[in-house]
Amino acid sequence: MNSLSIVQNYLNRISSANNETVRKEYFSNYLNQAFGKSEDARAIINDFAAGAERKVLNISKKHRGG
Repeated sequence: MNSLSIVQNYLNRISSANNETVRKEYFSNYLNQAFGKSEDARAIINDFAAGAERKVLNISKKHRGG
């Protein structure tokens, strides 16, 4: 599945979702399809799926350019 079809599939599914829990599940699936090849991304996605919506990445200022 290519990137465009992953996004189109997500948009089609999310528009028919009738509650926040379903939307969250679709979003988590989308993230896994789009970025799941990266081990770091999978860890963040898994945190999100487990309920860590408020997680903020700890990126040091030297890596942010500040």
